[in-house]
Amino acid sequence: MLNKNEPINIITPESKIENKLLSPMKTEPKFTTSLNVNTSDITESITDKVKSNPTNLIHLKFSNDPAHWVINSDLISYFSENIPIQNVDADLTVSTRQFGTKTRYFRKEYFSRALGNGECVNREWLIYSPSTGSVYCYVCKIFRHLQTSEKLTSVHQFESGFDDWKNINVRMEAHEQSNDHFNSIKKMVDLNKCKKLDVELINQFNNEKMYWIQVLKRVIAVIKFLSSRGLAFRGDSEIFGCPKNGNYLGCLELLSNFDPFLEEHIKKFGNPGKGKVSYMSSTICNEFIDILATTLNLKIVSEIKETKYFGISIDSTPDIAHIDQLTIIIRYTTIGQGKVVERFLGFVPIEQHDGKYLFDVLNKMLNDNNIDISKCRSQSYDNASNMSGIYSGVQARFREVNKLAEWIPCAAHSLNLVGSVTVECCTEAIKFFSVVQSIYTFLSASPQRWSIMLKNMKESVFVVKSLSETRWSARSDATKALSHNYEEIRQTLIDISLSETQPPTAVNEAKSLVKKLNRLETVLMSIIWNDILQQVNIVNKSLQTPGIEICTVVNLYNSLLSYFKNMRSAEEFDLFEEKAKIKVSGLSNYSELESRKRKHKVSVYDGNAIDAVDQMSARDKFKIQTFYVIIDKLVVEMEKRKKAYLRLDERFNFLTDDSLKDEEIKIKANNLVETYKTDLESAFVNEFLIFKSFREIGMSVNEMLIKQINT
Repeated sequence: MLNKNEPINIITPESKIENKLLSPMKTEPKFTTSLNVNTSDITESITDKVKSNPTNLIHLKFSNDPAHWVINSDLISYFSENIPIQNVDADLTVSTRQFGTKTRYFRKEYFSRALGNGECVNREWLIYSPSTGSVYCYVCKIFRHLQTSEKLTSVHQFESGFDDWKNINVRMEAHEQSNDHFNSIKKMVDLNKCKKLDVELINQFNNEKMYWIQVLKRVIAVIKFLSSRGLAFRGDSEIFGCPKNGNYLGCLELLSNFDPFLEEHIKKFGNPGKGKVSYMSSTICNEFIDILATTLNLKIVSEIKETKYFGISIDSTPDIAHIDQLTIIIRYTTIGQGKVVERFLGFVPIEQHDGKYLFDVLNKMLNDNNIDISKCRSQSYDNASNMSGIYSGVQARFREVNKLAEWIPCAAHSLNLVGSVTVECCTEAIKFFSVVQSIYTFLSASPQRWSIMLKNMKESVFVVKSLSETRWSARSDATKALSHNYEEIRQTLIDISLSETQPPTAVNEAKSLVKKLNRLETVLMSIIWNDILQQVNIVNKSLQTPGIEICTVVNLYNSLLSYFKNMRSAEEFDLFEEKAKIKVSGLSNYSELESRKRKHKVSVYDGNAIDAVDQMSARDKFKIQTFYVIIDKLVVEMEKRKKAYLRLDERFNFLTDDSLKDEEIKIKANNLVETYKTDLESAFVNEFLIFKSFREIGMSVNEMLIKQINT
């Protein structure tokens, strides 16, 4: 609410529209003059107003000395409603003037005037200036410049300051009876009449404004709700009452059932047509989303600058319109809370995928947001060559500009790549996952086939799943379903192959899948891969934990490596084989197809090696050429991927490793200071040792920092 004493900017009726938001106006002051003016037209005298509201005599913004006034719209507006202080009790000796041999000065008696009937009337228009010792007519000083009049004469000296005390009585009477003085009073009265009219306009405007504010509050609430859930806004039409008008209008219709205000608004403005304002059209959604996005982006950039250091992550994917969108994420630690947060900075349409182009786009995005690229301390992308390439990838080009921006590949994505490479390392692995996908595709293509499968599975919760190229948890679910329900799925396919109601193509495909499931190798692969992928899935979920530390990533990789290395033994293979034979009775032998001799070129250096391979049993061939190959590939790939995290762990592990001695910590801390010369001072080493002495055993650095902040 506006202060009712706040200055306004109204001078003429034409400026009313520019000053709509005004406080309620007081009644205009009245003046008693010696002119033949019907003073009853002016509602009350200044004297009465002063008595009724003495607070009008005080104003901190404008000086009580008229000699210091700067005439502007604020001053005019204020003193048209409030009476200036006459400074009756001021030091009048300042007004002393020398007239020949006589010394004259202004006297208090001049503030009033005796009428012919003996009545004494106060000259409210007269103000004394304590600084100059002159007197002014404040009405003429303020309002005469609004008139067109002749040049200033002696009558008008009260505008610029009068001090001719020898002729003061004559001059005051002449001024009081002048047309200019009367016109100035009239101007002030007219202005207050305009203000009264503006009060009505203001009230009308404020009511209208509050109405649309209430509408927009509901509109914004719906926009935020749909945006936060990634739901579509528009439908096939923009007509209220139409079932195909989309989520935005649909939500407004739903709210109107419980909101009488919104219900009435929709009745009045629901389907206004073009050219009429309703604030419910599709364009208002886009405008508000832009406003919200801009505000949020400014907040994020402000936090990034406040925290100083940050990390960056980018990735691209095509949208529904087949436009490749580059996603830019900024990671930083919040000030005051010590929490690591990730903020979405924006989508950028891209046309190429080479490292230079992507880096240029990223660099431009940072510059456009005034984010200092030199403060970046980490990069996190996928393992694609255009991102991770050590010569021309994005990370390499980024480090050319900022050597301290360490590249940290996504740990979960690296683990997925280990699985992707391993799946293609041998023929049996490729065949197995082809069978898994074929089973899902075949059974899910027909509700009748799916129903047969559910009957055979009875109460099992592991129904067949589809594979996924990006989410290895999906491969884990798919192999688990086949491994746990191998016999049930095989029986389902047998039932379909013997069914007379199924089409011939389905029968033939079912027979083909049954034949593949009747191989001992397939049963073995389902058990082996289920065991592998369950372990990978557990680690994968842990790697995606928010706030995971680099040392934890290394420990998880090491634990998985140890598990795979222990798997690579004849004893473990024997256990897998035994489980396979128990799972499907009657399958005790390996496929004869795998034991047939293969054609090969004869080499003088082959010696007895070829004969040794040819003489191996089908079981040994599977163990050596499939089982061991899979495990070896897993170990090799994981060792390679782990190196990226091991290097960083070596640099930072002293922050969390409680087993290190102080001397070891000093060496590692000094190395860290040497690496980040512009960020850390040499005192960091001793400071960290002191900090470590306060840290509780088992508490991470991040937890300790948060605890210190909270306390």
